[in-house]
Amino acid sequence: MSEYIKAIEDIAKELIPLLCVLVASLFTIRSYFRQKEHEQVRKRFLDDGLDIIIQQTESCLHLFQTQYTRCFLILKTFRDFGKDTPAKAYQEPFTQPHPDAIASTRHYLLQRLIHDKIFYKGSQLLMVFLLNAINTFENDLCSAVNLYIHGSKELKVPSDRTEIVAAYQSKLEELDKDVKKFWNMLGLLKSLASVLDQREFTFHSIQHFHKLKAVKEIVEKAKTQFKEELTRLEQEKKSPTIASSLRFTRGGQNETEA
Repeated sequence: MSEYIKAIEDIAKELIPLLCVLVASLFTIRSYFRQKEHEQVRKRFLDDGLDIIIQQTESCLHLFQTQYTRCFLILKTFRDFGKDTPAKAYQEPFTQPHPDAIASTRHYLLQRLIHDKIFYKGSQLLMVFLLNAINTFENDLCSAVNLYIHGSKELKVPSDRTEIVAAYQSKLEELDKDVKKFWNMLGLLKSLASVLDQREFTFHSIQHFHKLKAVKEIVEKAKTQFKEELTRLEQEKKSPTIASSLRFTRGGQNETEA
């Protein structure tokens, strides 16, 4: 009996190191594949998703800032030099945003993460704001300067340029105030990226990303930020189109009477 027990002990002494090596190997393999999964999740949702949205938002805001600064300098030059303002300053076209400035596919990934479209809607509002601002710079302010200097065949141009300067200075201040909400949106996007970056998510756990307290708070802040604009847009959708309120004619006869 003692020889039997001794034999078992000898076998155990041989097997225990092998089992330890096997367990360690399995743990290493599991850790490797888990790490690879973390990296894949990070690449899909952060590197190829949220980070690109952040870059695009920064590019739009940078474009606004450079065009805004140029417009401010034009107005300052016009204030100081009047009709001696260099033509190149107000006649050179302003830079337009790239057609792909807002990538819908990246926002789709973000929507899957947070279960909400608020940042896509915010990005659309940013694009509208940017296009309207550039239109104001180029076709409003610069046109006013051009008309003051060269005159107009149809429009009555104020003879006192201080009136023009005051009006557009007020408009620039309004735009500078309105753009702040989009800088805040950029900060919220970076906060989301920080949450995504600081934790090691798997493809299973990332499905519950939207349930995290920090994520919920960020989404609610974004909704509050754009509540007024989005409410106004919803109301505009319900209002009749201009075309529907017009009575078009054909050959001198009203369409509704034809």
